[in-house]
Amino acid sequence: MAYKDKADEKSWYQRNRERILAKMKQPESADHRRQVRRAHYAKNKVVVLSKIRAYQSANKDRASQWHRKGNADYRERLKNLVYDAYGNSCACCGETERAFLSVDHIGGGGRKHREEVGIGSSRMYRAIIESGFPKDKFRLLCMNCNFAIRFGSPCPHESEREYGISVAC
Repeated sequence: MAYKDKADEKSWYQRNRERILAKMKQPESADHRRQVRRAHYAKNKVVVLSKIRAYQSANKDRASQWHRKGNADYRERLKNLVYDAYGNSCACCGETERAFLSVDHIGGGGRKHREEVGIGSSRMYRAIIESGFPKDKFRLLCMNCNFAIRFGSPCPHESEREYGISVAC
């Protein structure tokens, strides 16, 4: 816009200052930025995907390392949610070492459930989270207790509590 004198130009900028700043301003919320990115992706999906594929093929090692780390972080977050919901300890003996703990299907049926949700711990954790952490279907057991009851035998800790027999793990 050409103005004959600086006073007219300055008054125009002062009158339109808010509108100009609003156009220049970055979106304030993360939700807005997410909406903008999604709209851009929907509009340019083919181009975006081709750029991603080109980058991944040119940087195979880096891309696969990034995916492995992201998957491991995601799996760990899901595992933390499930373990926190079930008390972070073995329901039978009270073991708290996370490396020894695993999810047990109360009454069996673990293989059938894995076939339904798919193989992989993240799918199992996600299914437990989506079903609302049912306490009557799942529990945390240490590997010793889990293997002891695997084929229908009672856990040695249950015998200990019931009959007063001492069992060392």
